[in-house]
Amino acid sequence: MSGLFQTLNISKGAMFAQQHNINVTSHNIANAGTPGFSRQHLVLQTARPQTVIGAGQIGTGVVVNEVLRTRNKFLDYQIRKETSHLGNYDVREEYLTEIEGILNEPTETGISKLLSDYYNSWHVVAGSPEKADARTVLAQKAKALTDELNHTYKKLTDVKVNAQQEIDHSIYETNTILEQINLLNKEIKTVTVAGNNPNDLLDRRDLLLDELSSKFEFSKKDIELNSIRLWPAGSKYDDNFKLVEDVDSDEIYRLQYVAQVGEPPKDPANGKFTFPANIDITYKNKEGIDITKSIAVNEQQYKDLVESHTIWIDEKGAPVSDVDKMIFRPDSGRLGGLMSVYKDADNYIAELNKLAKAIAYSTNAIHNEGYNITNSFFIDKTVGMTDKNTKFDGITAATITVNDDILNNPMLIHTGLSSTSGSNDNTRALALAALRDFSMDISQMNGKYSNYADFITDHITINPTPGIPGKKTITGGAKVESYFKTTINELGVEGQKAQRIVKNQGELLEGLIGRRTSVSGVSMDEETVNLVQFQHAYQANAKMISTVDELLDVVINGLKR
Repeated sequence: MSGLFQTLNISKGAMFAQQHNINVTSHNIANAGTPGFSRQHLVLQTARPQTVIGAGQIGTGVVVNEVLRTRNKFLDYQIRKETSHLGNYDVREEYLTEIEGILNEPTETGISKLLSDYYNSWHVVAGSPEKADARTVLAQKAKALTDELNHTYKKLTDVKVNAQQEIDHSIYETNTILEQINLLNKEIKTVTVAGNNPNDLLDRRDLLLDELSSKFEFSKKDIELNSIRLWPAGSKYDDNFKLVEDVDSDEIYRLQYVAQVGEPPKDPANGKFTFPANIDITYKNKEGIDITKSIAVNEQQYKDLVESHTIWIDEKGAPVSDVDKMIFRPDSGRLGGLMSVYKDADNYIAELNKLAKAIAYSTNAIHNEGYNITNSFFIDKTVGMTDKNTKFDGITAATITVNDDILNNPMLIHTGLSSTSGSNDNTRALALAALRDFSMDISQMNGKYSNYADFITDHITINPTPGIPGKKTITGGAKVESYFKTTINELGVEGQKAQRIVKNQGELLEGLIGRRTSVSGVSMDEETVNLVQFQHAYQANAKMISTVDELLDVVINGLKR
């Protein structure tokens, strides 16, 4: 009698187990298209057996042990790492393409063509120095060149501003993701403490971690109760620099955009920044209130801060005390890409400034006989001719322009040996045309030769009497046109590199995601087969119960007869 009831219990438990299998399968099918969902499966185990004296242990059926999700953590790690690299170069490709469009080379309206037209115009003037129309064309070609330098400078500055704005927006998105991960982590621990597997919550957290990896690369460590530790990747960070709470008392950090970075003090002797230095940084706290803090930085830390405009702050809004850790400079991810693009735009602006200085310094040195700045050809538009002590030191791509006096009266252009040599004298015009082939140390125009006087000392020989200044040979120097073409070639190489890496990373990431989908994704065919299997098992156990019911009927009702 007890044996039949035991069989009834075994079949009932088996029916419940198969019902759970069917429920899990239904859940998988329902979430086949849900982003981040991992296929789940039921783990069954045999029930505690019954010991029969003389016979040993007899099985008592099946019990449900747990519901697990199918997930490969190594694939998750690879996908997140490659997503960070893709995010970096995806941004670089986007912005470098924009910079290529700004420089607009090679075209009939780019700086290269305008440079060529400018030097060609000097040749034309040298051929007919007495003609006003040749001089007018020269003045207008020079003005077209300076206008394009001004315009290009502004557009490259706009790229920097756009990159900064996108950094600010990405920081907001990143902090939002981190907050969601932190809340989910707490919920996951609570469910796990209760003895359950929070599979769907784990999927949601993993999906957010995938999204976070597109912003910057991070390190992750699994700890007890399905919790995680999260910290930025890089040798200067470790798992004590927490972005997610282990316990409520943990200090966690969030990113903040620095709106203003103060300048260090300058050395009066050379006008260069001095380090170490205390500088002021201004950022907003969580309440949106501007906070200004003074921090001590060295030269590299200052450069990093200017390029990243991003710091880590604690929950009270105070910057991390260790300045190296405070300044966030990710090597990859969208944030890393934006910061590198900001640096690239700054570098191209610097190259443009060097080019503008080289053109202005070399032309003025020959045109003005060195230090005589009266009737200069190129001037600084922010200074004009009012401050003759500047000696053009402040000329940049943003400020270079042609002297208005020359534009209004091109006959003021110096073409001869002296002001009394006659209008047909082309000696100086030939020397100015020959600047096209003059090798200068253009790479140092923002450094060693940022001052006009220093440029003259190393590049120009001033005659003791009025005449044509001589040009000194500079070892390893570069011609203006070839120097600019080298800059354009370097930009092209960087742009092609970004495009190539984006393509390769995209294909690599697609393959990794495909592998993860094959492991964690829901296959409708497989789930359908499982459903049929579980259905048959359910029906078989139902049949067993029906059979036991008939046997019990024979035993119980048969006694009445």
